[in-house]
Amino acid sequence: MATKARFITGATDGIGSEIAMAAPAGANPGEATGRKPESLAAPAPSRPPGIWHPLRNPVFRWVWAASVVSGCCVSAHDLAVAWTLHHFGSSSLELSLVATMAALPFLLLTIPTGALADLVDRRRAMVGLYLWMAAVAGLLCFFGLAGALRTEAVLGSAFLIGAGFAALGPFSSALIPEVVSNEELAPAITLGSVQMNLAAIAGPALGGLLLPVVGAPALFGLNAACFLLMIGALRRWLPERRHLPAESFFEALVTCGRYVRYTPGVQVTLARQASFAFLISAMPALLPVVGLRRLGLGTSGLGLLYSALGAGSLAAALLLAQPLRRRLSPNGLTTLTGACLALGLSGFALSPGLPAALGATALTGAGWALAGSELWVAGQRAMPSWARGRVSSVHLTLAQGGVALGGLLWGTLAEGLGVQAALLIAAGLFVLSWPLARWLSIDFTAQLKLEPAPMPTILHRALHEPALTDGPIVVTMEFRVPLARQARFLQLMRALRPVILRKGTSSVRLDRDLGDPELIRLETQDSTWAEHLLQHERLTQDDTALWEAAQALHVGPHPVPTRHFLSLREPLFTGNSPSPQDLASPLARETDETASA
Repeated sequence: MATKARFITGATDGIGSEIAMAAPAGANPGEATGRKPESLAAPAPSRPPGIWHPLRNPVFRWVWAASVVSGCCVSAHDLAVAWTLHHFGSSSLELSLVATMAALPFLLLTIPTGALADLVDRRRAMVGLYLWMAAVAGLLCFFGLAGALRTEAVLGSAFLIGAGFAALGPFSSALIPEVVSNEELAPAITLGSVQMNLAAIAGPALGGLLLPVVGAPALFGLNAACFLLMIGALRRWLPERRHLPAESFFEALVTCGRYVRYTPGVQVTLARQASFAFLISAMPALLPVVGLRRLGLGTSGLGLLYSALGAGSLAAALLLAQPLRRRLSPNGLTTLTGACLALGLSGFALSPGLPAALGATALTGAGWALAGSELWVAGQRAMPSWARGRVSSVHLTLAQGGVALGGLLWGTLAEGLGVQAALLIAAGLFVLSWPLARWLSIDFTAQLKLEPAPMPTILHRALHEPALTDGPIVVTMEFRVPLARQARFLQLMRALRPVILRKGTSSVRLDRDLGDPELIRLETQDSTWAEHLLQHERLTQDDTALWEAAQALHVGPHPVPTRHFLSLREPLFTGNSPSPQDLASPLARETDETASA
């Protein structure tokens, strides 16, 4: 249910991200920072902290421990859902719809909540969302004990809990970076992976053992209690206070759209993420169908399949990820794991019994962890810290859209052609996706420098600074560029235009003086003074390098002459028009004073 959806997209239950089962937490997942994880960067001169070092931090330790317990309960809950639907005699399509119902809320909620994540108290929001999911799981337990549970209610609960996780993802993005230091970030991310994979292994096994003894309603109630446990752990977290003025919800939403529109690198990572989610969704959608229908397994056998998936992921994350990253480029690694996934899905489709199915499932889990992890890291490298929560919400939305569409497609194919044919088609599409991986390579993300590099605001000291809500603000910069340099200058301006627009500026224009061909004026417009200040704070090292290259071609006074204007359109277009006498009187007085002087 919810776990299946989070496996694909990286939504979190606390601090771990399951997109790769080895990726940052949150949708935002443990990654809401511009800092590069040490495990993915060049070796540091000093020895990095050990994997268990972040557990010395009491806040991280409590949240991590609660996430391990809660993740196990969520996995057990998902197993109980699959068994309940099987017990009701649900069709293969209905079983596969669980993944679709859990993924669908991500299409509806993730982007709006990604915008809200920068505007409200994150901890309070997360507490409210965990209360929501606890209430849904508790109601499912109550209806189960009362004998009133139906297929529609089970699928509806998958949607409602999925809605909680969809809204939770953007808020979770700031948790790990705010709780641990920069040096502890990489091992903290690894511990988040360990936490989620422990849950993926132990949760289904626990559910398989308890389900025949206590029944599905008890597992639903246990999950509700574990959501409350997460609330207790979050009470120890004190989120950082923001120093810059917060944008409005609409401005945050618009800025998110602009950033995606004007950043080709983000578009590449989004396309890769969405296509991967669509293809890999065949596994969570059809695993219960294969286990319960084709292999005729009971609860224990089904739990073993889920545990094998998690075990393969955990082994790959701990044993294979770093050695392979040292030998292969990010794109080469995703291509290799694509072959691994094609082999795993084919083996799972053709497995004659439980042992072969366990091996194929573990192989699929290993490929899933490695490919998903690399795509997630590439996505985070392509985002600056200020936009990470919002753009991560777009990643989640597209990935969960792939899950929702994929779950529906694979379930329909399983119903019409059989589950073996559906899995073999998914394996074949992984093979056919290799040219796409070469065309949309993610290797460029390793060279990006998106660490914050705010522009100095020394020019603002001489201004009569307006109120934060005043606007629009027009800024002009007058460059004097010799004709021989203008081709290079215009090339840099074309590169800077999307840089300026994706940070929130509403318009950019470039004009040449008709009387002086060497004088070129750059004009930008921001909606408010607060938005203009945010423009300065959002610059990255790559952005600053472009600005410095453009300013180096300027031969006039330094710094480049810059002027800030506050729009006076309101007096021109509102109020009553002055009479001719009103306009003449001040002019007459001024003329008389001049004459007398």
